[in-house]
Amino acid sequence: MAPGYRLIALDRPGSGYSVRAGDATGRLPEQAEIVRRFIDKLGLEKPLVVGHSLGGAIALTLAVEHPGRISGIALLAPLTHLETRVRQKFDLLYVPSRLLRRIMAYTVAIPLSLKYAEPTMRFIFASRPFQVTI
Repeated sequence: MAPGYRLIALDRPGSGYSVRAGDATGRLPEQAEIVRRFIDKLGLEKPLVVGHSLGGAIALTLAVEHPGRISGIALLAPLTHLETRVRQKFDLLYVPSRLLRRIMAYTVAIPLSLKYAEPTMRFIFASRPFQVTI
């Protein structure tokens, strides 16, 4: 970063090393509100908000709902369109029961994620064919 600028990384509740509140829905307006409160709590003056993947959708929601709080957004491979269903490769990750998700998270998920981390990262970040349709 250039002198006079700083980078602040936010670990959104329920992502990274943080835990989401039990009554939280995780919906975009709720997450954008969390980011807005974070900006206010730190006293940031119109920061540039960078969002990657789902963070891009949150940054877009923040820009729509709180435009006066930010100077702009930068989107990196953003999730910008609601998909009608989860992509087939991710079907096994969907667990509808909250209790079962919690049990799996603390028993099965960590050993399996360690085993499959490398192929999963290759799948997620692999180059995709680029096609322009006119």
